[in-house]
Amino acid sequence: MQEFAFAPAAGTKYGTYLDAIGVDVSAAWVAVSASDTVALKFFTADATFLVTGGSNSADAGKANLTVVPEPGTVVLSVAALLAVMGKARRRQRITAD
Repeated sequence: MQEFAFAPAAGTKYGTYLDAIGVDVSAAWVAVSASDTVALKFFTADATFLVTGGSNSADAGKANLTVVPEPGTVVLSVAALLAVMGKARRRQRITAD
């Protein structure tokens, strides 16, 4: 299993792409071993810079997924909020007595 040194932040948009053949003079977009070096090129049909019109549809180049927070992060945030609210309530009760 490959491990990454970073993780994108919650709310970061990303997309996926897979092409087993390779178009527009690109290597195939598939998982390779860590020691391989490949030249990946991605041009959409509405491209005007570097090339005019690639073989991929314009929508294929759009990020269509969003990173969501880890469930543990949400649980920890809720627990911290409840602890702060509980402490504030206890403080109110003490000052009222």
